[in-house]
Amino acid sequence: MVFFIGMFICNLLMPLLMIIAGYMMYKHPPKEINGVIGYRTTRSRKNIDTWKFAHDYCGRLWFKAGFALLIPTIIAQIPFVKSSDSTIGWVTIVIEMIQLVVLIGSIFPVEKALKENFDDNGNKLKSYEERCVEYMQDYFEKDRYNFSQLIDEIRIMKVVDDVIIDKETGIEIYEGNKVPKDILIGILQEFSAMDNLVQDECKNEYEEKDFSIDNYLFAPAWIRVSDNEVVVGYWGIKVNSSFDKVFVKKDGKWKMKL
Repeated sequence: MVFFIGMFICNLLMPLLMIIAGYMMYKHPPKEINGVIGYRTTRSRKNIDTWKFAHDYCGRLWFKAGFALLIPTIIAQIPFVKSSDSTIGWVTIVIEMIQLVVLIGSIFPVEKALKENFDDNGNKLKSYEERCVEYMQDYFEKDRYNFSQLIDEIRIMKVVDDVIIDKETGIEIYEGNKVPKDILIGILQEFSAMDNLVQDECKNEYEEKDFSIDNYLFAPAWIRVSDNEVVVGYWGIKVNSSFDKVFVKKDGKWKMKL
């Protein structure tokens, strides 16, 4: 019975060690990278970020694995209370081998997590959500147009032409001679606010429907101005498609006319 109690306690040491060490690793990891204590692998020691991440991930893993091993370890030994010392010895070897496999095997998910979250130089990789946001921002860019050069040209015009072409974008502005010059300039200065509304609409439609993003990429081709509204014609960047949008100004803000 004494031998059984001794082996029983020995078999509990590794699960308890994993629980205690795991807790310490993610709650109180080593503050500095070192070669003596802590989770020390090539990836974990790239920089302080990989060091902290590895200890947090490994610590939580050990903490959970320790509890997962503890109960089965206790249950597995109960049937051998009255067995011979030889049998108890073999049971101890089997149990501790399983525990050792779990302990060493924990390295693989930690290294996998490091690889998925950091590049080979230890730089933090962007999450899927962050990559999606950037992807959307790249395709549905905001504040795309700045007509500063065209506005400067209009300011020095004695007479505004019926059709004005922006040299930088190729966008044609129609009927600019039918509104006061300051109103025309104001429309061009605030055009990005109108275009942003269209970009948001295209982005929302893309997210709601299962079609290629090419179907939702548009750029303004022409602008028709008047005293009370602005009409913008959009052409597809990737596909042969077009639509017009009408904008009106209410309470000092441009809104899309439905």
